[in-house]
Amino acid sequence: SRARTPRPRARSNNNDEGSGNMVSARIVRLLPSGSGRGTVMTIDKGTDNGVTVGSTGHIVDDDGSALKNGSIQVISASGKTARAETTMSRNNIAHRRRVRVRVQ
Repeated sequence: SRARTPRPRARSNNNDEGSGNMVSARIVRLLPSGSGRGTVMTIDKGTDNGVTVGSTGHIVDDDGSALKNGSIQVISASGKTARAETTMSRNNIAHRRRVRVRVQ
């Protein structure tokens, strides 16, 4: 059998070295925040996946790199979904539909 060379991991321009693991999630809904500044999103991961209120993360681009100013914070979570907010506008999020969230 032929030995496989491991593929290099995509590097991100953020700091994922903190405590806890990161989980990828898909953005399923975007709404303007109640304050009119920023955006509230629903993601397809929740408490069943370790996402809790206060968890932080970032919106990622198609290549997996973190978007500048794309930090998010989870404001509510249930078994299968969570809601998070960001200061980015829906227009700046545009077509991007992935986030990475730090879990315990």
